[in-house]
Amino acid sequence: MKLGVLLWRQRVIIVVLLIGFGLSLAAFFSAQWQFERQRQLEFTWVANNRISLLHQELMVAINTLQLIVDVVDAQSIDQPQILQPLISRQLERNPRLGMITILGENGITLRLPNEPKAPLPASAAPFSPKAETEHWLYTQCQPGKPMAVSERIAHDRNKWGETLYGVLILLPLSPKTTHAKCVVGLLELDAIAHIAISHLEPRGVDLIIDDVTLPTTLQPLEFYSSRLNPDQPMEETLWQQRLQQAPLKLSKSLLFGDRQWRITAISSNLFVSAEAFSSGAWIILAAGVILTLMVAIYLLHMRLQMRQRLGVIQQLHEREELFWQMTETVDDFFWAMPQTADHFLYVSPAFETLWGYSCETLYHHFSLFTETMHKDDVERWQEALQQALKSAGSVEVLYRILPKNGGQRWIRDSIFAVRDEKMSVVRLVGVAEDVTERKQAEDTLQESEQKLRTLFNQSPDTIMTINRSGKILLINRGAALEGGSDLSRPGTATELLPAQSHDEFNRQLQRAFQQARVTHFAYRQQDGSWREIRMVPIQEAEQVTAMMVIATDITEKRNLEAQAIRNARLASIGVLATGVAHEINNPNNAIHNGAALFVRIWQDTLPILREFQRDNGDFSLGGLSFSKEGESIRELVNEIVANSRRIEAIVANLKHLGRDSYEEPRVAVDINQIILAAERVIASTIRKHTDHWKLQLAPDLPPLQGNPQQLEQVMINLIMNALQALPDRNSGVRISTRLESKIQGEEAALLIEVEDDGEGIEAEDLPRVTEPFFTTRL
Repeated sequence: MKLGVLLWRQRVIIVVLLIGFGLSLAAFFSAQWQFERQRQLEFTWVANNRISLLHQELMVAINTLQLIVDVVDAQSIDQPQILQPLISRQLERNPRLGMITILGENGITLRLPNEPKAPLPASAAPFSPKAETEHWLYTQCQPGKPMAVSERIAHDRNKWGETLYGVLILLPLSPKTTHAKCVVGLLELDAIAHIAISHLEPRGVDLIIDDVTLPTTLQPLEFYSSRLNPDQPMEETLWQQRLQQAPLKLSKSLLFGDRQWRITAISSNLFVSAEAFSSGAWIILAAGVILTLMVAIYLLHMRLQMRQRLGVIQQLHEREELFWQMTETVDDFFWAMPQTADHFLYVSPAFETLWGYSCETLYHHFSLFTETMHKDDVERWQEALQQALKSAGSVEVLYRILPKNGGQRWIRDSIFAVRDEKMSVVRLVGVAEDVTERKQAEDTLQESEQKLRTLFNQSPDTIMTINRSGKILLINRGAALEGGSDLSRPGTATELLPAQSHDEFNRQLQRAFQQARVTHFAYRQQDGSWREIRMVPIQEAEQVTAMMVIATDITEKRNLEAQAIRNARLASIGVLATGVAHEINNPNNAIHNGAALFVRIWQDTLPILREFQRDNGDFSLGGLSFSKEGESIRELVNEIVANSRRIEAIVANLKHLGRDSYEEPRVAVDINQIILAAERVIASTIRKHTDHWKLQLAPDLPPLQGNPQQLEQVMINLIMNALQALPDRNSGVRISTRLESKIQGEEAALLIEVEDDGEGIEAEDLPRVTEPFFTTRL
């Protein structure tokens, strides 16, 4: 009765206690479940890491053996002793392999001057295999078969006296090798496991490797005990017991040659997990009803923290994996060094690719980095390091390196300092990139651009690009339009042209933009020179966006065209003179023949007329007294004959003037007669220009070999130039000839001098007196 009342009175407390206790139990079991789930997740992650690394190390060993196979197959090496240096180097660099050897025909080991790294028991060494191993080698060492893996064999003992095991890897060679048939390597499973797991921190996870290809086996291939276990040997016979009793385990199968292996990760009693928080569940249970709400809040908060921690761990794992892949696979070279900059803390494998030296060499010899750098760039790189220590951002430096295999490469290094919360420099890190091809392309582009700029600026023509309104966008330093214009500050194209050409330029510019075709026009400068403007449309996306204007000085071209016209006129005059000469020659021949006939008639008639005068006295002929003019009539007729011959000579000279000189042969020429003939041709011109014409021709000059017509044309031109240079008729022209004993080293030369009283030739024009078509008369 009293107990019932007491319980009834305390019913609220009992209800609270029951609720609190129930909630505490629920929270306790919930926490236990969360801890176990966290433990399972962490174990799965740790086990996957160890299994992946173990598999990776197995592949490294297989790749090393495959390298030996590739070398033998590629070079068809029939003498395995040649491979000794390569095999020795691979054994030194790869502790995963205890031995590499070459098998000949029927599985017989070929002699190689190398020994395994550790002495092998005679019963298990490949050099003296057991019967079943020898039979296996003989069976598998056949061309065309795939890689084969043996059962485990003993090869050494550890410090506790335990036997260490391994497997033989057999890779057949190409059938083309006559003596060597297979490459055999001893894979030390214990060394592989230690190398793989040494990259990770100890977490209390053991590894078991067994061969599931065999129908039954009592022993695994390898049993790896966690480094957290006491430093004592582990009995190999207990592995099945450990496997059955392990609370956490994870197995993965992999195909290794012709065998299927299984790698099993099991947790030991020292497996490191989030068990430090497992006591929280007991605290929750002991807290009671009063702390139920606080425990619930704590559990909620703890659950959130655990989820966040799982996320952080996952992100950390992903970032670690990403960083690992990035630094190990990308072509860029990553490095890190302390703030003292006296050694490297980390060097990525890309260093070996770029420099040709191993990373270990750089770790031990820091000076190798500057020794392989171009001597002119060492100081710049060291200055960049000092600048990075002071700068808050990254510092880029470009330098050249001299790789081991020769040549030269350009490297762009981005250096930045890693600082702690006090902004103190902790270390320097850098990313080096090979920019050799980019640097060469930039140098080539710069050189090409420089050549193009030189050609553009040194062009004698003015080249510019303008827009539709005539504004100059780009212009060179050509001389065609300079003429006093300020090209350093160009405005519009019309500012470079004369005012009278502005309208035509604008009209042609608009026409070129509208019709999208090349236009051109020519104009004359105030100084008399000529310019030609060509406008070439510049199209982009089928639209004319700008116009290239090319201004060329065509003054010389115009002068040559005018000279060609004058030469054509002279040629026409020569042809005309030849035709006129033929027309004059016909009546002159009649006059000459008639006069000659009349002379003979007069000579025959004169005695009869004289006799008639004596008999009849004086009489007249044509109104003239015979006694007074009879004798002079013959002289008159002779003068008619002489003038006829003179006309004939003038006509002959005109014909020579119009004749093609290249048809005339070189003959003996009297230079005095050439001068006299030229005088007769232009006698009227001489009388027109001067009253003081004088010839001083030396007598008895020897003849010379030449073309009479060409020499006569030369004399006519010289005389005409002298006459045209005279200021008035009171000035004179003098021509003289003489024989000189020596002129300019030549013996017995004829000298012809044409001298006039004109103003002479300007000093700057003297070098051009023999230049074709040059004249100052324009």
